[in-house]
Amino acid sequence: MKVSPSLYSSKLTPKKTVRLIRNTISECVHVDVKDVENLDKVHRDVNTIRDNSDLFVDMHLIDESPNLKIDQLKDISPDYLAIQYENMKHPEVYFDLISELKDTSVGISITRATDTSEIEEFIQKSDYVLLMTTIPGESGGSFNDDSLEWIRSFREKYPKKRIHVDGGVDDLVSEKIRDLNIDCVVSGSYLMNAESMIASVLKLKGAPSRKRLTKHMLPIEHIPAISSESSLLEALRSIEAGQRGFCFVTEANKWGILTDGDIRRYLINATLFDSPLSHAIGPMTNYHPFSIDHKSSVENLLRKLIQEKLDKKLKFVVLTCYNEPIGILQLNKITRS
Repeated sequence: MKVSPSLYSSKLTPKKTVRLIRNTISECVHVDVKDVENLDKVHRDVNTIRDNSDLFVDMHLIDESPNLKIDQLKDISPDYLAIQYENMKHPEVYFDLISELKDTSVGISITRATDTSEIEEFIQKSDYVLLMTTIPGESGGSFNDDSLEWIRSFREKYPKKRIHVDGGVDDLVSEKIRDLNIDCVVSGSYLMNAESMIASVLKLKGAPSRKRLTKHMLPIEHIPAISSESSLLEALRSIEAGQRGFCFVTEANKWGILTDGDIRRYLINATLFDSPLSHAIGPMTNYHPFSIDHKSSVENLLRKLIQEKLDKKLKFVVLTCYNEPIGILQLNKITRS
């Protein structure tokens, strides 16, 4: 299940918010557009998303005349675009939008107030349906059991339709709807107010709290390891051979991680005439990577993520035994049971 944090639920600037979201294992950024007159600002913010991340742009258009700026919508070219049915003055223009926005997955967004039997053609022609369980465009609403039953009934009626859910989604709500084969959840205040967005996204995705981290561990024997005295060129060859974006670095009394990002940051600061490929990798290595004891559970990991309030990109954790690395665990693995 994809997670789409809501950009405008954040109190930070769009750029800071995007950098925060990209450091989690979220796939999308949700962008609410309450009227097409705001599209100039939205366009700038979408450019910020694309300039600072590889996240999908998940747009929700809440306007009575979404066709008025079709050319600008085509320029923005969001990856997903849900049109709020109840707000459209002329719903029939929805089909024009579908035909015009060929590079976008276009969906219809509805609330419980709409009888699905009256909009069957809209649902069938949509790439997906966004089910709104709170007031469209307003952050901080609450989810209730009536919404759960509505989502369940919709899934039963449309077993093959892609479904996104938006409105009051937190870890408890997500736990209730994951089994309904929901494709994506939008979350605003729950994620933006979290002490650790990484931990909260993992909860939304269904990280089972009691599962041992070693269940999906990749043993260290399968990960490239080189000496701290190795050259940058040797490190690059090792990372390329391992195809995981990093390698372990060992010294007599300590160990560390060297990633593609560490090397990139080093090269940016290197002198052009300095032949950095011959440099030893010791100064580039992170000797304090995020790690946790191999006997820990997912719950322990989430607690540690919250305590340390990590704001850097974290795709994997190092599992240790007596403070020595024994393997790694990719964060997206622990949400797959």
